[in-house]
Formats: sequence, structure tokens, C-alpha cells
Amino acid sequence: NPTDKSSTTTETVEQALPQVRIASFSAQNVVKDLTLYGRTEPNRQATLGAEVSGKVVEILAKRGALVRQGDPIIRLEINDRQQQLSRAKALLAQREIEFNGAKKLSVQGFQGKVRLAEAEAALVDAKVSVSALALQIEKTTIRAPFNGILNERMVEVGDFLSIGDPVAQVSDINPIIVVGDVTEKDISHLNLAQVASARLVNYDNVPGKVRFISSVSN
Repeated sequence: NPTDKSSTTTETVEQALPQVRIASFSAQNVVKDLTLYGRTEPNRQATLGAEVSGKVVEILAKRGALVRQGDPIIRLEINDRQQQLSRAKALLAQREIEFNGAKKLSVQGFQGKVRLAEAEAALVDAKVSVSALALQIEKTTIRAPFNGILNERMVEVGDFLSIGDPVAQVSDINPIIVVGDVTEKDISHLNLAQVASARLVNYDNVPGKVRFISSVSN
């Protein structure tokens, strides 16, 4: 009865539910390629210098030759170093006899400790002279410090060298190093031992690993 105020009316209103679209995702590793421009360099490189003075008398390795550690490259004149060594050895033998005699007399009480000390000092000086001259003779032959290529030779037969004069340059290219420049934005993506590859000018791809990251910017 519409006039009956005590009665109630219940109305049911159907509302449309919102539609939801779902999708399932699975995480996958993504490889980011970082391309840098650089140059190849030898693994290590050494410039050899003369350790004794003298004239170059023999060239034992050509430019571009493969050399192994210890191979002779340049030979300098010995001059009178061999005669000096012979005299030094003779003096060493004399000093040994004098020292042994002084030691024997000191034990028997016929000679004091001062004379024994003087004989021992003279013996030490003689040994040093022999060693120094032998080393000078050895250094007249300049040798390769490691396996590599004789990349450059700065002297010829007849040149006179003073101590410290550059003689030759030996480069170790096994392995070869690729040096590249990276921006500050990309430096955080690099790690030591990270796998990398280099594309050379002849389009060969060479695999490798990151072995050094500079702490100082260029």
C-alpha cells in the first residue's frame, strides 16, 4: 500500500563489475652490448739501454726478429776488461794466501787481530773487484729481457755508446692488449674479468677479458 508509511520497499540494483586483464611475466637476463673504440698495444714493452760504455762491434738480431729471453742482440767491445779481470783474479789469489796466513798466525798467537782484520778486508776488496769486472764483461752483450719482437734498434756497428744510451726496443705481443676509452656513464657497466671481444681492422673478432680499469680519467 503506497500510503502505508510503515511499509518498506527494497530495490536491488545490479552494477557491472570492472573487467581486469592480467598477464604473466618471467624475468630473463638481458645482455647489454657496450661498443668502445680503441687500439691494440703490446702486452709489455722495454727499451734496452747500454749498462757499460763501448763501441758496438756486432749486431746479433735484426729489426722485426722474434727473440727469446736471454738472446743476444748487441755486442760491445770488451777493450782491456779481460786483462783487468785476469789481474784481479791473480790479486784475489794473493789476498787469499795472505788472509789464510794471517789467520793461522793469529790462532797461534803470533799476530794480532788488527792484522787479521786488514787481511780480511783486502780479501773482500779483491773479491768485489773480480765480481765487478766479470759483470762488466757480461754486460757488453745486451740481451732480450723477455720473449718478444725486436721492434726497434737504434744503433749500428761502429756507434759508441755511453751508459744509459738507448739500444733497442723489445715488445711482447703475446697476449696482445686492446686499450679503449669509456665514458663516465658507461664505466659502471665494466668489471674485471668481464668477457669482451675486439673487432680488428681486418674484421677478425678476438675474444678476451677485461684485465684493467683505470682509476684516473683521461
